[in-house]
Amino acid sequence: MKKNFISYKLWLVVCFLLAFGASLTAQQKSQPLLNDAMKAIASPESRPGWIVFPEDNTLKPEQLFVQHREAFQLRPQDEMRLHEVKQDDIGFSHFRYEQYHQGLRVYGGEYIVHAGPDGLLRSANGQMAIGLQLRKGSVMPEAEALRKAMAHADGEAFLWLDEEAELNLKAHQHNDQASYYPEGELVLHRKDPDSGWDADNFSLAWKFDLYMGLSGESRRVFIDAHSGELLNYLPISQMCDTGRGQTTWDGKRTISTDRAYPFFTLFDDCTGSHPYTLRTYDLQRSGSTSNRRYYLDLDNDWEEQNNQSGVQAHWAMHRTRDYFEDVHHRDSWDDDNGDWIAYNEATVAGSHNNACWNCFGGIAAFGGGSSPTSPNDDWNTLDIVGHEFTHGVVQTSAGLEYQGESGALNESFADIFGELVERHARGNLDWLVGGDRGAIRSFSNPLSFGDPKNFKGTNWVSGSDDNGGVHTNSGVQNYWFYLLSLGGSGTNEFGNGYDVVGIGIDKARAVAYRNLNYYLTSTSRYIDAREGSIRAATDLFGPCSNEVIQVAKAWYAVNVGSELSRYDYQICGVIHNGFFRGINSVQAGGSCTTTATSFFGNVAFTAGKEIILKPGFSAVNLNSNFYFSAYLSDCSYTVWNSPAGPSSVQAAEAPLAIGELNRPEGALHVTPGRQEIILQANPNPFSGQTSLAFTLPEPSRVSLVLYSLNGKAIRTLLAGQRRSPGEHREVLNADGLPPGLYLCRLITNAGSKTIKLILE
Repeated sequence: MKKNFISYKLWLVVCFLLAFGASLTAQQKSQPLLNDAMKAIASPESRPGWIVFPEDNTLKPEQLFVQHREAFQLRPQDEMRLHEVKQDDIGFSHFRYEQYHQGLRVYGGEYIVHAGPDGLLRSANGQMAIGLQLRKGSVMPEAEALRKAMAHADGEAFLWLDEEAELNLKAHQHNDQASYYPEGELVLHRKDPDSGWDADNFSLAWKFDLYMGLSGESRRVFIDAHSGELLNYLPISQMCDTGRGQTTWDGKRTISTDRAYPFFTLFDDCTGSHPYTLRTYDLQRSGSTSNRRYYLDLDNDWEEQNNQSGVQAHWAMHRTRDYFEDVHHRDSWDDDNGDWIAYNEATVAGSHNNACWNCFGGIAAFGGGSSPTSPNDDWNTLDIVGHEFTHGVVQTSAGLEYQGESGALNESFADIFGELVERHARGNLDWLVGGDRGAIRSFSNPLSFGDPKNFKGTNWVSGSDDNGGVHTNSGVQNYWFYLLSLGGSGTNEFGNGYDVVGIGIDKARAVAYRNLNYYLTSTSRYIDAREGSIRAATDLFGPCSNEVIQVAKAWYAVNVGSELSRYDYQICGVIHNGFFRGINSVQAGGSCTTTATSFFGNVAFTAGKEIILKPGFSAVNLNSNFYFSAYLSDCSYTVWNSPAGPSSVQAAEAPLAIGELNRPEGALHVTPGRQEIILQANPNPFSGQTSLAFTLPEPSRVSLVLYSLNGKAIRTLLAGQRRSPGEHREVLNADGLPPGLYLCRLITNAGSKTIKLILE
């Protein structure tokens, strides 16, 4: 760690240590605070639930919860068990851990640990409960708890009592032992999902999954293992809303079928190297699998009207599969070669005007619309089919609970990728959900369908209807994605002006998918979606990139997060706790009085170029456990520090650059020398291979990636490797690349550089 202020890297941290005791809030009890043990391993911009590690750390993921238990306040009875590991296409690895206490799973307690291509830690995020203690007393037998859970089911037609459904499940999962019969699991579960992660909010519970098929809502039910009371239930089948209108069919398309002499069926096993199949069945406007039949055709031409709806569902399902495989390299909806199965012409929860995911466990069902003879109002438009199977993607990635804000995010991701399936198949999209048959939601104007475009704004649902407004409050992230893709400016309903420059649909979808697949957890809320998307954009495009800034600006436009969309942030008044960011500068004091106090939280400033603490700013010492800090973010260049009260100044490594700044009164000013990044290709144009030469002004992690003109990564030559100052060379071999124009992007700690390459 360098202490020289004239070095190429600098990170100043001003800590005002606060000196009196205070009680902790539930949220702070439940998250690892930045205690001394955490500060020793984390970068200053870390905050509870979102930890960043310094670039010079040598930690590996498997060491974090073993060697640094104190940093996360883990007791001897606590354990973080590795659940899964995912590797992405830019060389990162993502380790998802689940929390256990005395051998019992803490439901929703998850932490995702992110490692760079070198195998060293970059960041970690999630939720965990601190200070858990099991209540003493007798535990209700599983059978009795199941009876109580069944009393809270949405109906009585349990799928494990349906012999046909049981046989279909065994065939679907290729497992003779598979059954819908609910097996109980003892877990620690929150008594009130809205009351945070305080240890006092947890109770021992029996968990059961009750599948109802299409007769009602399938639910995950939690029964208090001591009292037998209902703690909570979560829908595990996701359904769409009712809409009306006419569909415009996608015309005559090529589909893959199977021969069952003398007929052809909508059964596709032509999936190349993949072991999964794609199957579409006709439920004949019923909600029971006993009425399931094959779609049949004698000549494989499939022109009859009674087959048209089945062909539409089958074709749209295949296009959904194509999108996730072609764009995100996902092996089926579950990324584990799961079969694609659609039940068409279904009655979902007593309605023909609906669609459902997971009503039968890993199967999508599509309603037949109001007309029993016409396919024109069926619920199997291209984007709706994409929407339902995206619920499967969500289920097997972040696992967002279908309730409250996490449920709204679940629905929004399904909307987003449903539209992207439509675009992948047709080359365009209409920014409407279900637009072909009659739209039910709008990305560009959520208000027109009664959905909010601002967090906690007009049309926001705060009650229990629709599982906490999952189909309504999804409008906030939908509008964020629209702004991020295409841009927009104006003033939101909270009086905040915004100006978002669109980064394009391809880049926006890359950010959204990376956030969903690698950063969000089952209980994530909108503020987590913001933080995760910023980190996803940082991974993809670099910490100081325009894409990162526009991601944050788009969230600010929909009233999620701080004013990162403004370059200069003036802070006035009394601040009890919070995290304040500015792209260019943060100023406190001067034209107004600013007082940082802390009864129960920390106060932190971060900015891109400068932090100015002028006369009129003060920090009041209230508690020795908390602090005020002012520091540089990943995109920072210079820091100002006014020593108002007890303080310490530390230097650490972070990117530094550029330029002269006006010095405010009574402040410490540090201006580094100008630095430049050089990237050149020789020869250019080229054939066969070219040499890429780049010069670094300082030690740095380096990424060097070749992109197509539409922003798709083609080749990664370097993925976060460390390089010393000076000149370096990498050879780009053109084997397998078609002639054309490409972009080569170099990302370093000090900034980025992009050049055009012409392959002849």
